[in-house]
Amino acid sequence: MELDLQIAIEDTPEYILAEKDLTPTISRRSQQSHFIHVRQGIEILRAMKSSYAAQRAFAIHPLLQDKEKLDFYRFRMENCSVHAVVLAMEFCALATAGKRPHNPLGKTWMPAVSNVHEVNDMLIADKIQNWVSYKKYHNLYPDLDKKQMIAYFNKWFDALGVTQPMVDIIADGANLGTELTRLEGV
Repeated sequence: MELDLQIAIEDTPEYILAEKDLTPTISRRSQQSHFIHVRQGIEILRAMKSSYAAQRAFAIHPLLQDKEKLDFYRFRMENCSVHAVVLAMEFCALATAGKRPHNPLGKTWMPAVSNVHEVNDMLIADKIQNWVSYKKYHNLYPDLDKKQMIAYFNKWFDALGVTQPMVDIIADGANLGTELTRLEGV
């Protein structure tokens, strides 16, 4: 078992690596740094009182989502917590499952959740952050069917056991604002 000394999350190797690599990359829809997703996700995890390891794992998850970059990042993550890397990899396997061409979002599709509580916390944080971002920038998503997107998020929240009041409370606790969290429509 690794010893986590609970240094400030901003001082961890995971956060520093993610900040360095993701800050310069810009989302094509929101025109904001991809690192904002990491910061907001960590704030959601804090509001949920999720584990320190989950927060560290959330910091690096975007770096592990592109399988073609795994070889590159495996050397850059030598100082990262093994626990955080394992959690991030489990998260990536589940979080991107609905995006794969062989598993389109359909009436029968249901997202898979993890047997690891920390990974499910990360999925909740990711989906709440993505939902808030979608609501804020939905006018920039002309290529996405709004009913399909609402169904997508509702399926994730149902699978994770997250209710609308929970989304509101968590988003508010992370200072994301509840005015953007309603799931009924856009």
